[in-house]
Amino acid sequence: MARRCFTATAALGGVAAHLLLWGCGKSDTPPPQGRLVGLLSSGREDPLLKVALRRDIDLEERGASQGMTFVERYAEFELARLEPLARQLFDQHVAVVFCIDLTAAIAAKTVRDHGRTPIVFVAHDDPVEAGLVDSLAAPGHDIAGLITYRCLDHKLVELLREAVPGIRRIAYVAEFSSYADPCRDRARANAARLGVRLVEIDIVQGRPISHLIADLVRAKVEGAIIPASAPVWQGREEVVAAMAHLHLPAIYEGSVFAESGGLISYGASQTSRSRDTARLLLAVLNGAPAGLMPIAQPDHFELLVNLATARAQGWRLERALLQRADRILE
Repeated sequence: MARRCFTATAALGGVAAHLLLWGCGKSDTPPPQGRLVGLLSSGREDPLLKVALRRDIDLEERGASQGMTFVERYAEFELARLEPLARQLFDQHVAVVFCIDLTAAIAAKTVRDHGRTPIVFVAHDDPVEAGLVDSLAAPGHDIAGLITYRCLDHKLVELLREAVPGIRRIAYVAEFSSYADPCRDRARANAARLGVRLVEIDIVQGRPISHLIADLVRAKVEGAIIPASAPVWQGREEVVAAMAHLHLPAIYEGSVFAESGGLISYGASQTSRSRDTARLLLAVLNGAPAGLMPIAQPDHFELLVNLATARAQGWRLERALLQRADRILE
């Protein structure tokens, strides 16, 4: 069994290889029963999250989610609450703390005692740059994770420019007040090469979307690129509605935005991310060594175009972009 797992892992490479390695021998391990799984988020409760997580866990191991009890804590963007909430989870002796975003994972790592309860996280941000892990190859600290971070901001500029060729002034909506991100330099350079001016607009956790709308109106932009971030993700329906209200063509990072009515999205496949998250969480619960496994990274990306939104807003998108789309929503 071990030799077959090693051979298959070496042949696959990338994220799939790591997940296969972690899952080797799982059929010989009974599903974890009566386990407490802590769930920590810096944002608000997402009713669909736990449903999707249980579904994907059961797709990996039939009935495995039935033996788990989720203990949930949400800071609702009040970041001062994160560390006390994380302490509550550790005090309940959960088997693992599952963090939905990087900020939550940093809080959990900060307050964790020497019992070394493993932390599993899913995040868009760079965990090395943020100081959460030592490296992507060897994270250490009994932390395992999956990221969708792939430095795509420059690609969003390119795709929006291709979709609406006459556009010249684009809002760049991101968490500029957080730590420095080298992806932003690539986005600015690509915009300059394409003859586009990027107008940086900071989006802050907990700040009402009405402030974002006011910033966009003042900036007099002709479109927007919206990379993934915690406040954008949590407020995705409001953000998409704001773009429609302002009649701005926008491209988002993540298929959920196009599926929620956004014009265009590009990013890591959410379907594969959801399944990979379930595999990772199960692997750690089944005894895989968090901290020694490389951080999983995306290897499949998809371009979605919401043609219904384009028609409703009166946008005529270039045929070349439509032909490249992985999915067209009508």
